[in-house]
Amino acid sequence: QEDQQKSLSTLMVLLNKEGIESITRDALTKDEKAWLEDHFQDQVFPVLTPLSIDPAHPFPFIPNLGFSIALQLRHRKNGEEMSALLRLPVALRRFIRLPDR
Repeated sequence: QEDQQKSLSTLMVLLNKEGIESITRDALTKDEKAWLEDHFQDQVFPVLTPLSIDPAHPFPFIPNLGFSIALQLRHRKNGEEMSALLRLPVALRRFIRLPDR
């Protein structure tokens, strides 16, 4: 884990030199949060398709050049849990430029 932290620190310095900054939610203004919410609803959410992982569904193929997120989901009403895999489409940009930054 120490190697990962060192690599991340080095990467963040290099990204910063290129004008790419990673910021926390707390550092966002109210307008930036609203803009990001709109961006997510318009550009990201429509292309996300979680794949269920359970005995009725075989484990989905995970390509080795893509990114996926394993999820543990809970139904809001009945509390039932399920596992899912969310593949991140390559068409989505990894970095988002906020307006006026």
